[in-house]
Amino acid sequence: MTNDFDADEVLKNWDVAEQQRRADFMEFLYSAYERDNSLFTGLWQEFKEDLAQYTAQQFKPRGSGGIPFGPETKRTVPTN
Repeated sequence: MTNDFDADEVLKNWDVAEQQRRADFMEFLYSAYERDNSLFTGLWQEFKEDLAQYTAQQFKPRGSGGIPFGPETKRTVPTN
């Protein structure tokens, strides 16, 4: 088995500003979700699920009352 990972190639195309924005956003999510366990595990997935649920609740196709959610919905997203 050969190792095809080329660190020099990765670093050549590394965008420091983009990586910093990603890190800043993850720090924002950590704070917003009130994590206190020093773990970021599952944070991005939780955010994606909450965002999808919120978006679906806001989506109202013409002639419908929106997309229904069943009792299996884990979290509710606050609406303004």
